Amino acid sequence: MKEGFRQSMSWLHTWLGLIVGWLLFYVYLTGTVGYLDKEIDYWMTPDKPFFASSATTREQLALAQTQLATVAPDAAVWNIQLIGGREAPWLEIAWTQKPDANNKRGLTVHETLNPVTGVPVDSSARATGGGQLLYKMHYNMAYLPLTWANIIIMICSVIMFAGMITGIIVHKNIFKDFFTFRPGKGQRSWLDGHNLLSVGSLPFHLIVTYSGLLFFVYQFTPAVPHLLYSASAGKSVGLQVYQGTYGVPGATIAGAAGVAAPLASLAPMLDKVDTLWGKDKVTTVEVRNPGDANARVVFKPLPSETIAFPDYSAIFDGVSGKLVENDPGPYIYPSGYADQTLKGLHKGLFAGPFLRFLYLFMGVAGTAMIGTGLLLWSNTRKQKLLKTNKDPHFGIMLVDKLNLGTIVGLPIAIAAYFWANRLLPVAMETRADWEVHAMYLTLAASFLYPIWRQLEKAWVELLWLAAAAYALLPLLNALTTERHLGVSLLQGDWIMAGFDLTMLATGLVFAVFAIRLQKRRSIKLTTITESRRTPGELATS
Repeated sequence: MKEGFRQSMSWLHTWLGLIVGWLLFYVYLTGTVGYLDKEIDYWMTPDKPFFASSATTREQLALAQTQLATVAPDAAVWNIQLIGGREAPWLEIAWTQKPDANNKRGLTVHETLNPVTGVPVDSSARATGGGQLLYKMHYNMAYLPLTWANIIIMICSVIMFAGMITGIIVHKNIFKDFFTFRPGKGQRSWLDGHNLLSVGSLPFHLIVTYSGLLFFVYQFTPAVPHLLYSASAGKSVGLQVYQGTYGVPGATIAGAAGVAAPLASLAPMLDKVDTLWGKDKVTTVEVRNPGDANARVVFKPLPSETIAFPDYSAIFDGVSGKLVENDPGPYIYPSGYADQTLKGLHKGLFAGPFLRFLYLFMGVAGTAMIGTGLLLWSNTRKQKLLKTNKDPHFGIMLVDKLNLGTIVGLPIAIAAYFWANRLLPVAMETRADWEVHAMYLTLAASFLYPIWRQLEKAWVELLWLAAAAYALLPLLNALTTERHLGVSLLQGDWIMAGFDLTMLATGLVFAVFAIRLQKRRSIKLTTITESRRTPGELATS
C-alpha cells in the first residue's frame, strides 16, 4: 500500500512538473536575475556618472533641500533618496506638483544630483526598463493584462508547491539524496543532480513558493473578504481587511493649511532621527506640504533594516522642526507582522552580502532543478522507447524542442535585452519598449530554431550562442560607453565592473556546457559510425 501511494505521488510529481515546468523555469530564472535589479539598473543607465566619493548623509540632505527649494517651491510633496546600501546608489530627488485641471494626480518629476555639489546630473536620455523590468517579469508576464498574468502565476505557484510536497514523499531516502552524486553515469547523474538541487535547497523553495502565494492571496480568494466584511461607515472592504490584518494604520498627515511658512532645515531633524534609531538608518525623506504651515517631514529607514518591510517612520513638524511622532508602523497585530515577515523572506531585501549570495545560489539551484526535471522527463521516456526499438513520438519531440527553447533560449533572450540596451539609439522613441520586444523576439526565435534543425546540433549551437552573447557583453560595453572594465576597475566602480565580470563568467559556463555536449555528440557519432562498419573494414583500419 505504501509503495503504491509513493508511486502515485511519483506519477503526480512528474506530470505536475511537466505541465508548468517551462513557465516555472521562466519565473525562477527571471526572479533570480531580478534579485539583482538595482545592480542591473546601474549597468543599464551608463549615462549616470560614477561618483567615487559623496558628501555625508547630513550634507546630502542639505544639498537636496536647496535644490528642491529652487526648482519646486510650490510642490505638493518632496521626496529625497539618500545614498545608502545597494538599494540607493545615487542621490535622487523627486517632487509631485499640486493637482490641476489637466492632471488630477499631479505630475511627478525626478532628478539625480551630484552627491558632492548638488548639481543635477543629465541622465534622462536613455530610456530603459532596467533591472526592475526583469524583477517584475517573474510575476507579471509581458503582453498580458496584469490580472490574467497574476492568475496564471498563482496557479503555477500552487502546482509548484504541490510538486514539492509530492517530491518529498517520493524521496524516501531524502537525506541520502542530499549527499549522493555520481558523475559520468548518464541518466543516473542527471537524476542525482536533480535530487541534490531539490533536497539541498528545499527549505528555500518551500518558503519562496509559499510566501509568493501570499502576495496574491486576495486575488486568489476574492470572495473571502466580502464574506467577512461589508462596506459600511465610509470604510471600504479593502480598508477593513487591512485594519483587521495589520491593526491600526500608521500615522495620518493632515493636508495643507493654505498658510505660507518657511520650511525648517532638514539636517537637524536627521540628527534627532540618528539619536532615536542609530546612525545611517535613514534612506528616504518625504516632505508633505513644503512651504506651508502644515508641512510635515517623514523619515523612513533602509529596506534592509528588518526582514518584515520596515514601515515605521519619524514625523517632524516642517516649520518648527520638532518631533511630532515616532511612528512604530501599522504592524500591531501578529497576523500583519507574520504576513510581512514571510513576504520579506521572499523579497530578501534584508540580506547582507553573504546572505544575498546565498539567495542567488538558491535561485540558480531552483532554476537548474526545474531544468533538469524537464530533461529527465524526456530522456527517461526516450530510453524506454529505445529498449523497444521505437522512435520517439511527436509528444516527446515537442517536449525536447520546448526544453531547448526554454532552458537555453530564455538566457539568450535576457542577454538580448542587455544588448538592446547598448545598441538601440539613445534618443529612440519607445526605446524601453523595444528592449522588451528584442528580448521576446529572441525568445520566440529560440523556440522556432529547433523546428528546422537537428535537435542535438541545435543544443550545441544555441549553447555557443549563449556563451558568445554573455561573454561579449563586456566588449560591447567598452565599444558603446566609457564605463568599461578598464575604467571601472581603476575607479573602484565595483557594481559596473562586477556586472561585466559576471557576464564574462556566465559566458564561460555556457561555453563549458557547449564543449561537453559537443564532445559527447562526437563520441556518439563515432560509435554509430563504427557500429555500421563491416568486420573486414574494422580489421583493415
